[in-house]
Amino acid sequence: MKLMEFFQYGQEGFEQQKNYNADDDISVLDDGDTRKTRLTLKDINKMRLASEQHDEEQKQEAKFVQKMYGQPALDDNLEL
Repeated sequence: MKLMEFFQYGQEGFEQQKNYNADDDISVLDDGDTRKTRLTLKDINKMRLASEQHDEEQKQEAKFVQKMYGQPALDDNLEL
């Protein structure tokens, strides 16, 4: 996971995203941990919601990039 996925640029600079909770992050394992972690339905639902949010952000970014770099309208008549 990339560090920039945890932060977003807001009005006051970089802010931590609201959908990430550090208390829920149990991915740090000790040396003695030999068991696999089990996914609960709650974990699977969180991953699904995060995936849907990521897809929506990608769509919005694609629309923004299309507006920024797309071809200008040909019917603009800018004669003086």
